[in-house]
Formats: sequence, structure tokens, C-alpha cells
Amino acid sequence: MAVSPIVAQLRQARRDRGLTQEAVAARAGVVRPTIGTCERGEHSPTLPILEAWAGALGLELRLVPVGEGELTAPGPGRPPVTGAMAAANRRSLAAALRST
Repeated sequence: MAVSPIVAQLRQARRDRGLTQEAVAARAGVVRPTIGTCERGEHSPTLPILEAWAGALGLELRLVPVGEGELTAPGPGRPPVTGAMAAANRRSLAAALRST
């Protein structure tokens, strides 16, 4: 399994901060092998793990919809994205990091 772009960004952020996998795991509330196996592409982290991992590095996980079409903010003539449409978009989300 290949390392996902978000995990690669988290690994680089960890290295940039001079932190060990163990230190990040402790801050994130997970065991060190969770971080290690994800960084090596042996395991895909769940969304809660990604959120905790990013938080441990002082980052915020931002989800951005991808795929065909686009989402627009609610406004005059633009219905909010909810229900089935939101569920369909959740299946095609990519993650991006933003420093906090």
C-alpha cells in the first residue's frame, strides 16, 4: 500500500518539528506502531486518528470535497449541500492541512 499524500504531509511535519513517532503518538493518544505503520504505508489511518495526529503536530485537518462538480456555499438560489448529496461527497473527500 502506498503512503497517502496526507500521511506524507504529516510525516514531513513531524520531521520538520524534530519529533519522534513516539512523541507524536503520545500527544495524539495512540500507540507508536499506529504512527509507524501509517507512515510506512502498511495501514490507512481513520479520520479520528488523522485528526488526533494533526492536532499533535499543531495542525488542523481540513477536508475538501473532490470529484466532479463543485459545492457552493448556501446563498440566494443556492441550496445548502445536505442529505444524499453531502453523503455522496463524503465518499470522495481529500484531506489538506492548514497550520494553526
